[in-house]
Amino acid sequence: MKPFLGIDLTKDKKNTQYNGKEFLVLESSPTMCEQFDTLSLHVSKADKKYSNIFFNVVRYVLVFSILNAIVRLNITADEINLIKSYQNAPWAFWLIGICFIIFLAVKIFKYKKTKNMPENAESQYIISNLKELSDKLYSQLGVPTEAQMADILVFNYKIKNNVPIAVTKGLELTPYTNLDYKIFTDDNNLYLADVYGKYCFPLSSLRSIHKINKRISIPGWNKEEKMTSEKYRQYKLKANNYGIISIDVYYILEFEHNGEIYGIYFPNYELFTFKKLLPNISVDNMKT
Repeated sequence: MKPFLGIDLTKDKKNTQYNGKEFLVLESSPTMCEQFDTLSLHVSKADKKYSNIFFNVVRYVLVFSILNAIVRLNITADEINLIKSYQNAPWAFWLIGICFIIFLAVKIFKYKKTKNMPENAESQYIISNLKELSDKLYSQLGVPTEAQMADILVFNYKIKNNVPIAVTKGLELTPYTNLDYKIFTDDNNLYLADVYGKYCFPLSSLRSIHKINKRISIPGWNKEEKMTSEKYRQYKLKANNYGIISIDVYYILEFEHNGEIYGIYFPNYELFTFKKLLPNISVDNMKT
């Protein structure tokens, strides 16, 4: 099965081409896409600029305190006597320990704060422009305003025993990325669209949805509702301190094109959206 939007590294480790260009039926204006990318970059920079000031100050204070405590201990390379140093300045040992604990607490707090931090005025203005531009792009692509967003799994892979195996590349913490697409149907086709283009899949080519009982992880959360909300609580999603989210189950929508089998991969929390649009497509368990 060929993963839709997957990147095959089997023969070329430097490959960056996504599978599925043959299903791209309409592309957005390059000029407007460039504007969209520029605005997105500005949002990221604006949020980062305002969120890091406090945490950088705390970090510098902690580092200064630790260095000061070490100097006060008067430990040299020629004579390292921790017992004697503790007797001379026990407060310094306690200070170093407390600073490390505060440092870890700040790291965790920064992660949670960044996830829930409201946008500052600058980023709110940019986001407003970004939303307006994305609406124009979707309109040009013929995406209905009522179309839902759905996360699609994208990953690098290598073929082993005729099976695509997801692999990490470089310093990636997980091979999977969850990209959000507008998803909708008409009488004849299933569509997936982002601001850059629209993909089309004939309903007659869709075969089944396979349930994969295998734990994977994704690098972040795209939904407006929190993953701990009532809507998503049933999927038992868990995030670590780095924001990596564990998923116990994912699905593959299998379809055929020119005698070749493809698969659209998506996380478990999107099954409802797919089934609502494709009520006649059956779901089965697939062995891995």
